[in-house]
Amino acid sequence: MFSSLNATSQTAETWRATEFSFESKTDYSADGADNIALDVQFTHTRSGKTLVRPAFWDGGNIFRVRFAPTESGTWQWHTACQHDASLAGLHGELKCRKY
Repeated sequence: MFSSLNATSQTAETWRATEFSFESKTDYSADGADNIALDVQFTHTRSGKTLVRPAFWDGGNIFRVRFAPTESGTWQWHTACQHDASLAGLHGELKCRKY
């Protein structure tokens, strides 16, 4: 089970998968998004631990990533995507409390 968040949501619990959704400016319904690689890097602000999670295409212009924080505290995240500028360089914070 996981909780679903949009990219602006900011709270989660340790060890519980949290899903983020990202919206591209391009609709990939016609050709698919097999060539679009979207990665989200999560960095814990206190410990410096960094985890990278690949996103998946969920149809149309929607991409999703699931992340289960391993430590409580603040995680900063940012996106990297070479083939779609509207998905690159997004960033935010996730506040995580113990499960």
